[in-house]
Amino acid sequence: RTEHPLRPACGVLKGNPNFRKRTAASRIMRIAVLGGNGELGSYLCPLLVEEGHEVTSVTDDNLEPYMPENPAWKKVKRVVMDRTSLESEAFGLYGKRVADLKPEVVVDAGCYTMEHCKGLVSALRGTGVQHTVHVGSTHLYSPSQPRPWVEDAPRAAPCGQFALEQQNMESYLIAEHKESKYPVTIMLLSNLVGKGWVPLSPQGTYDPVVFEAIKSGGKIMLPKVPCCVQLLHAGDAAQAVAKCIALRTNTTGEVYNFAGVPLSLVAYVQAVGQHVYKQAAVPCMERDMLQFMDALETTDKAEKLEGGVVVGEWQKAVSLEAADELLRNPAALWIK
Repeated sequence: RTEHPLRPACGVLKGNPNFRKRTAASRIMRIAVLGGNGELGSYLCPLLVEEGHEVTSVTDDNLEPYMPENPAWKKVKRVVMDRTSLESEAFGLYGKRVADLKPEVVVDAGCYTMEHCKGLVSALRGTGVQHTVHVGSTHLYSPSQPRPWVEDAPRAAPCGQFALEQQNMESYLIAEHKESKYPVTIMLLSNLVGKGWVPLSPQGTYDPVVFEAIKSGGKIMLPKVPCCVQLLHAGDAAQAVAKCIALRTNTTGEVYNFAGVPLSLVAYVQAVGQHVYKQAAVPCMERDMLQFMDALETTDKAEKLEGGVVVGEWQKAVSLEAADELLRNPAALWIK
């Protein structure tokens, strides 16, 4: 990746001199990425191709990925099948269609309901699938849950339906692994950012008008609560998935948190204003309004994956770099 002043040395895999070297576990495999044209999939599919794998992107629609110009997409097989429609026809039908692709690894980056999760597991169980990666969200952690938020701690009552579904899927998949050896790794990601879509704004929305205001030097209204955002670059998340696949012998049955470094809302506004739009300072006004996600670090467990990989290195300055990349590359698309 091109070096950038907001992301010194990129920090990917501690300098990453040996990341491309194969291990016995990282042989060429047939990998199906569900949600392959989404935020994570847009980075993951080309990465897996570059590592030599045979990759199939399974999507609900014919939309292009966020970075279709990447030449690696020419080697990605694309399959369109609508998950909701197929599951409404028959339980597990979507999963059966995925199984028909004969993948050895399945990355599920597009599962948001318990029923869809169960349908996929029921269809893949007993097939030739050797490993699955379920991509969930760190939002399953409740603000009332005692700190630190770690993978093995008991879960507190979820906050909202989305968090409830995330918790239910996590519990179900862990039980499936323990009871029937279903080969799954669960990866919980914080808010993804990358080229081509509007990032989470300092106000907790995805409205580009917030960034337009920052660009023009307008006053930004922020919630009057101690909170932060954590922007995880999708490229870093993709490398985390690839590493978990390569080390599947050790990562199967595990849950990993991967979160961007905590960035206060005021610091986020100033970073965007100063580093992206070259504003000297952006005035902020606090008032009681939205609640935001609390801080969650990438945990020691995630940092100590076998092979001398320090995942935490990926996160150095990632929030500022992510904000810059997102606002710089797709700016013409959504900031006038």
